[in-house]
Amino acid sequence: MKISGWPLPSSLWLFVLFSAAAVVEAAKFSVNGPVVTLTLKDPQDTTTEASSTDEFSTTTAVKTPSTWIDVGSLHPNLYWTLQSNAPPLPNWLPFWKSLRANVGYKYEDLKRLPSFVEADLKFRSERLNAELQVQPSYEIKAKRTNLLVQASRGTSFLLARFSVHQKMKKLRDDDIEWEVSESTTTPSSTSHHSPSLEFLRASYNMQFPASASISNLRITPSLDVTKMEPSCVLEGVTGRSKAILKLNYQNPTLAVVHAIDERNTISPEISLYNARILYQWQVQLGPGSSLRTRVDPTSAIDVTWTDTSATDGGRWVTDLRLPLEGTTIRALASDLRVRRQFNF
Repeated sequence: MKISGWPLPSSLWLFVLFSAAAVVEAAKFSVNGPVVTLTLKDPQDTTTEASSTDEFSTTTAVKTPSTWIDVGSLHPNLYWTLQSNAPPLPNWLPFWKSLRANVGYKYEDLKRLPSFVEADLKFRSERLNAELQVQPSYEIKAKRTNLLVQASRGTSFLLARFSVHQKMKKLRDDDIEWEVSESTTTPSSTSHHSPSLEFLRASYNMQFPASASISNLRITPSLDVTKMEPSCVLEGVTGRSKAILKLNYQNPTLAVVHAIDERNTISPEISLYNARILYQWQVQLGPGSSLRTRVDPTSAIDVTWTDTSATDGGRWVTDLRLPLEGTTIRALASDLRVRRQFNF
């Protein structure tokens, strides 16, 4: 099957089949969407300036304002979700617990096709007390297939990410592109798939008795196979405090997260590479409302205020940035941004 000359991948076939099942058994599935995201900008910021290239010219610059109705300047994004409300096939596959499929559309990527298709399948065995989560996805523009597999038992898990790239293999001979294959040779190009393991992560959680100074210890090693960079995260919990030691090649850090009370949480962090210190403070103002402050003494102070509406579920988000470096007034100028998130 092809859409405008583009072959439909197997992951999209799965989504089409699951969508058809949702129509037949509507009680088992729910559809959320489309969720539309628009980016509004000041039209004066999108003007184009045309001036003469002659340094002796007396022609003044001319600003041509862009049109008000420009779909590209709004950067529209659409998001659909298909969620199962019960086990999809309880009689045939009782260990299959849930299914979720997502379709995303970005106007700047592909104007007439979705940008990505992804699914999330969860399986569970009560006898083994184990869970398996499979997340296939397909990026249409990049023609890239991803597969995320996570097996967990209790609070410990093992995660692996695979990818399949569609590559073009060409052989040029006398200005003619020849297709190289095992059986035929035709003047064209061929595509082949190269599956590869990109990322590995494991996590093991240990519980200690109440009399111990540490109640919980988690060890999470990781390996970026593409860059061959290992890393490890150690987390220790005691009371209201948690210490996080991140060991990686680029910037190892040590952070302490402490809950002062039910509303206030502080988390200073120090870099073990260059002794850079970051301070973070988060305050819960109410249900869905919070104030988060991040202080970098060498860079800036960032404050984010999030206020969720009780009527429609939308949110007001205010971002304030106060630079702490620079020698000019413009470099030290504050940046205030307010945005509104709507739910339709």
